[in-house]
Parts: sequence; C-alpha cells; structure tokens
Amino acid sequence: MRVLCGLIFLATVSIPCSAAFQLGVRGGYFLANGWSETHDLIYDAPGTYAIGAEFTYQFYFPLDLTLAVDVLSASGERVWPADDGGFEPTGESVSYDMTPITLMARWHFLRESLLSPYVGVGVGYVQFKETGEDTIDGVGFLIQAGSDVYLSRYFRFFFEAEYNSYPDTIGNFGASYYYDESDLGGIVARTGFRVVF
Repeated sequence: MRVLCGLIFLATVSIPCSAAFQLGVRGGYFLANGWSETHDLIYDAPGTYAIGAEFTYQFYFPLDLTLAVDVLSASGERVWPADDGGFEPTGESVSYDMTPITLMARWHFLRESLLSPYVGVGVGYVQFKETGEDTIDGVGFLIQAGSDVYLSRYFRFFFEAEYNSYPDTIGNFGASYYYDESDLGGIVARTGFRVVF
C-alpha cells in the first residue's frame, strides 16, 4: 500500500495520497434542453425539480468517482394532434417519472482551500415512464463543473452544473416525433451536502 501511495504521490506532482468515502444528498432544477418543446407543450414548464443521492470514493486527491441516483417527475395534460398540424389539449392528466443513474469521474482543484472547484465526465442510464406508456430506457453521457465548499474536514456544501444527453430515447411518436426531439437529456443546476468518512 505504501508503494501504491508513493506512485500516486509522484503521479499527482507531490499531492498527498488520501482515500475517503463520501455520502451526499442533492437537489436542483432540470431544464429539459433535449426535449424542451415537448416538455413545455405537455407539462407547461421548461423543466422540473430533481432530488437525489450520491456515493463517492476519492481514490486520492484530486480524483474521485461518484455513483448517483436522481428522481424527477412532472404532471401535465395529454395532447392530441389538431387539424392545423399542431396539438390541442385533451383534458386528460398525464405525468412522468424519470430516474437517471450516473457514474461520474471528477478532478478537483485547490484541496486546502475553502473552495475546491472540480470538473467531471461520466456515463448515465435513464428510465423514463409516462402515464399509459411503456417504460423507456436509454444510455448517455454527462459533463459537469462545480465546487465543494469546505465547512469542516468532514462536511461539505457543494453546487454544480451538469449537461447530460440521452440520445435516441424518445421521438418515435407523439409530440416528440412532431418536434423532432429524441434526446431526454438537459441541463441541471443543483446543490447539496456531502459527508466525508
């Protein structure tokens, strides 16, 4: 183990080796960038709120790996093709539940500081279930940027922005087909807390 830490030490230009676990809770707003017109038409909003939890293993500063699960939902009104080529409301309630599961590798900066900015890249798997429809699954990618705010050695506040994309998951019929929108991805602005073990 000492040899491994020594190699990591050299590889990170004299930054000390320090593995740790983190548990976090998070919440934010998901802007449905990849299917904005469909979301706005049916759910009368550009996006929805998201909450989630994450588990992180920090191999050594500045690299960590985070597994996260988020849940999103929204309610709206089902639409039907109109004679003018668009859509009209039917009066029928409709809702969706979306669950992204993501794996993110992040690179941190400024370890011994109040703020520790980071950037990350990752992969994701999403499940999407809408009222009366079959569950849709998709895979995609994510990029992220944010910062930890060190409240103490074991407790951190954070804020981050994320772009995610799940291409070719919708768009086979209905409003998403009409608007030629096939990506369930979007932009997320979130904040939360992390506890270090």
